[in-house]
Formats: sequence, structure tokens, C-alpha cells
Amino acid sequence: MVERYQQLSRWLDTENAELQPIIRFYNQQQGKGQDTQEIAAGLYLQACIKFQNYQCALNRVDELLTLAPTQEKRHQLTALAVQLSFQVKQYERALEATQQWKHSVGLLEPKQQPSVSEIAEIYTLAAYSASYLNHWHLSERYIKDALDTVATKNRYQFLLGIYQQTQAMSKETALLVKLTGLYPEESMFWLRLAQNRLITQQPKMAIAALSVLKAQGQLEEKQVILLAQLQLQENSPVAAYKTLEGLRVSNKNQMKVDNLKLQALLLSRQREKALQLLETFSQPKYLATKSQLAYAEGKWPLAVSLLQQQIALEPKQDKWRLLKGIAHFELQQYSLAIIEFQSLQKGKYKNSAQQWLSQSQYLFGTHSI
Repeated sequence: MVERYQQLSRWLDTENAELQPIIRFYNQQQGKGQDTQEIAAGLYLQACIKFQNYQCALNRVDELLTLAPTQEKRHQLTALAVQLSFQVKQYERALEATQQWKHSVGLLEPKQQPSVSEIAEIYTLAAYSASYLNHWHLSERYIKDALDTVATKNRYQFLLGIYQQTQAMSKETALLVKLTGLYPEESMFWLRLAQNRLITQQPKMAIAALSVLKAQGQLEEKQVILLAQLQLQENSPVAAYKTLEGLRVSNKNQMKVDNLKLQALLLSRQREKALQLLETFSQPKYLATKSQLAYAEGKWPLAVSLLQQQIALEPKQDKWRLLKGIAHFELQQYSLAIIEFQSLQKGKYKNSAQQWLSQSQYLFGTHSI
């Protein structure tokens, strides 16, 4: 038996190895004593793993655990049981094996204790198994045990996913603050922190998180737009314009960005820049804003031209005629101003129009005493 075992063991390491001869050898050793059965089952286990038949391997592990192995061997087998159970998606079995593994570790001599990498791996697999069963609190406990042993970014991400799944916002916030400190260049943590701040109605903190990524040049177009919208919402129009300035905008977002820029300039009273921006807009809906800005900035020739277009669009809106008349007055085009003011002798602007008409007629030399 020993010679045949050694022969099969060597053969198993070759490219020509097959599972069936190992199975025959295993079957032949049944009923020949515990030691012989353990040797045969161990070889069968190696073959199952080699050929990636993990259910077969798990069955052999369970068999070997019934053969009264040493404490050290029991520890190795229970660790393997965790890994194989997870591999074949037997998550309850994986959790049971984790408890068996923990018990076996407690019985080991100090020099036999497992490595920190093994401990972290077993706890991680247990955390994953618990999550597949929707045992979120158990999953959280195990992944924290893994992190306490060997902390990795992937394990932190998994814990973050648990908090998101269970909507544990305060825990998620605390973890994200920690992760942005540990991994300051990792955009996904900053973005999630910004989302978390928005969900918890802390827009200023969301702005802070997005601003870090903006400074690092890691914001995508839609995220830059979100940052600018938040800055406008929080009464920071100068910062909002600066955020959008120089942004390479896709066609689908051009109008949205233009509107945000215009809003930022108007709110920050940068009317000259707002007018320059408006000059690049071709849409008729901006004509009224252009007209009023040109008027407010005292750009009278431009105001007259724009107001004339606006009157053509809204001929029944008397305010445009009043503003156009005043623009003519400022240009000392009194005859043209008089025409506009005379057309407003009725309606809600008649008193203002009458005052301007009197001044225009006086300066034009037609004012009668």
C-alpha cells in the first residue's frame, strides 16, 4: 500500500495525472484501518484540489475530521473547510467551519499558532459568507476582526459596503473620514463621503470633500457641475464660477454649465463678465437678460440694439420701450427717446414715461412753457 501511495503521489504531480486511479486506490483502502484510511483520504483530498473538484475536497475534509486527527491537523483541516465551503457556496457550512477553526486555534500550542495572514483570511471568508446570508451584523463583526489583524483597502471597502447596505450612516461617515485620511488619493472614498454628507444634509461638508478632488484634478464633468450647484446653493457664487471656469464641457451639458456660470456671475454682481458671457449665447431666451445687463452697465448702443430685438419678441411689454427710451436719452438721441415715451402715455409706466418725455422735449428744444 505504501509503495502504491508513493507512486500515485508522484504521479499526481505530473501533467498526465487523472482522478480515477486515485479514487480506485481510495476505495481499495476502505476498512483496512484508520491510519490507512487517513492516508488514502489525504491523497484523495490532494487530487480533488488539483482537479478543482472542491465539493469532493470538502467531503474528504469532513471525512478526515472524523478520524481523530491531531490538534494541529484539525486546525489545518478546519481552515481548509472554511475555504472550500465558501468556494462551493455553502455559506452556512463556512460559518460552522469558522467556529470549529476558532476552537481548534484555542487548543494549539503557542508555537503552533496560525499566521496573521491566515487569521485575516479566515475571518474575511466568514464575513463574506455571512453577507451572502444577509447576516450583516455577523459579517461586520468578522470583517472587523480581519481588519484588526491585517488591514487592507479591500477589507475596508467591504466594511463600507456593509454600512451602506444596512444604512448605518453614522458608522459610514466615521469610516469614510478614516479612509480619506488613510487613502487621500483614492477618489472613490472622497466621492462617497460627499454623497454621505448630502444624504445627511451637510452640503458644506459635501463641498469640502468634492473640493479636495477638484484640487487633485480627479473630478469628472458631472461631479464638477454638482460642486458648482452646491456652491451656489450655499451662497458661494464666486467659488461656483471659479469651479466651472476652464471646464471642458460636453455638448449635452453645455447649456447647463452656461446657466450655472451666468447665475454665479449675476449673484456675485459681476455684470460685465455676465454680459460678455451672454454675448456668446445665441438662444432667444437670454435676450431679456442681455438687454437688462447692457442697460444696467450703461452700454447704451448695445442696450438699444438688444431692446429693439426684445420689443419685437414682446411688443406688448411696455417696460422694454421705457428702457429703450431711456437708452436713447442717455445717447442724447432725444427725438428717438420722445417717440418711445410718447407711446407710453397709457399703462402702468405712463408717469415715468411722462417725466422722461418732459426732459427729452426740453433738451430737444420742444418743451412748451
